Amino acid sequence: MISLYIGLAIAIGVGLALVIDNGIANPIIAMQTDMRTLAGGDKTIKNDQMVEEQKVGQSTRNERAQRIEKPTSDFDSESSATLNSVDEVADDINKTAISMTAIA
Repeated sequence: MISLYIGLAIAIGVGLALVIDNGIANPIIAMQTDMRTLAGGDKTIKNDQMVEEQKVGQSTRNERAQRIEKPTSDFDSESSATLNSVDEVADDINKTAISMTAIA
């Protein structure tokens, strides 16, 4: 029975080692290949990880822009309405000043 558990533990260990190997070693090997290509003078390569990071960065910028859009639009509308109101009051004050000047 103990040998079954030992065999199972070894199998799980080997499985985890393969998963970890693929998750760590393969990207390092790909990066090493890219670095050799760059060292050889070819600067046109695109690293898959760089491309993925650029996609994530663009997605983050888009989400941020969408979050900012509504408050900015609301502020613009409210400030325009306030400025229109101030403009109307200024016109009324100007008309009153003109009529008071005519009376005096």
